[in-house]
Amino acid sequence: MKVLHLALNHLKLLFKYKMTFVWFFALPITLTLIIGSSMGENPSEEVFPVAILDEENSFFTNYIIERIEEDDKFTVERVDFNSGLELVEKSEVAGFIHFPKNLSKVYFYPSRRRISPLMLEKNLEKSIVELNNSLRIAQGIAEVFSPDSDILLLQKEILPKLKEVPISAQLSWTNGSEIPVGNNMSSPGMAILFTLMSVVFSGAGVILSDKHYKTFDRLLTTPTSRRTIILGKSLGIFLVGFVQLSILILFGQFVLKVNWGGDILATILLSLAFVFAASGLAMALVSICNNNSQLNVLGNIIVIGISMLGGCYWPIELLPNHMQIISKLVPTGWAMQGYTDIILRGLGLNDVLLNIFVLLIFGFILNGFGIYKLKNIV
Repeated sequence: MKVLHLALNHLKLLFKYKMTFVWFFALPITLTLIIGSSMGENPSEEVFPVAILDEENSFFTNYIIERIEEDDKFTVERVDFNSGLELVEKSEVAGFIHFPKNLSKVYFYPSRRRISPLMLEKNLEKSIVELNNSLRIAQGIAEVFSPDSDILLLQKEILPKLKEVPISAQLSWTNGSEIPVGNNMSSPGMAILFTLMSVVFSGAGVILSDKHYKTFDRLLTTPTSRRTIILGKSLGIFLVGFVQLSILILFGQFVLKVNWGGDILATILLSLAFVFAASGLAMALVSICNNNSQLNVLGNIIVIGISMLGGCYWPIELLPNHMQIISKLVPTGWAMQGYTDIILRGLGLNDVLLNIFVLLIFGFILNGFGIYKLKNIV
């Protein structure tokens, strides 16, 4: 109970200042809106070329290609395999679509341009959904009424009427999945960034102030043990981060209409794991900084640095491969990937268990280091 009392007192002291509400509400929400708007869909009239290799050359592939050609945003270029990959590498096309012989999968190689691969991916997926709808229903009708009939002719007859039937597309993306843009990018990115800032500057900063004004010394004169005081303060930092993250998640869900609740349990557990890792970073900084001036300098460098590396400012999928590998070395990279998988790709708890596990490891290491060092200092 003493640990919880110390943690709640930490929050009480923090929220007695009016600027705290600006930091927790106004600033992160404003930046989330600005960044989300700046990364929205491209309003320009630019036409994007699409490289296509059709080795199947069947009714099915021709239908998909025709649907892409009907979209005013794209023009189709027929290429061979190596030329398609080269055009993608140079970002001279929105993407390269490969239809292999004996069609079972569609291979999509998106370029590193920001918006055009995303629009092409959506167009391609929609076309395959419609095609799969027609194939399944046509197959069923053919089996019931005319087993020997020409299924292809039947498909052509019913295809225009089957655009509304929901079914999953059978796709195999070769270079990752959908790239986050707009609020799907800014909501988790700013949530991670400002959670880090809150635990480091509002959470850890209060502890350094306690050290400076000898509050710790006065607490040690009470029956409360040194261990209880430190655990109470660390729990207070955790609560600061949890409050900040919860505010931004709820804002994203109910105001920005970001699908944070696709798998609620996955979102909650991933959030708790990230806040645990973030509070560990704050405890580590408290243990090595002597005053708030040092914390401001070192904290800004670390928080902004790992936020950039983790993909909080821009989609990590747009960075070079070596930068995507480096993003796995920081907790923000694992958190951002997990949130993107939940929000954008519809994945669940089983798919983000590794992210949660890695964040917990970060948390145990950083909290352990910070608490150990702090016990020897206080």
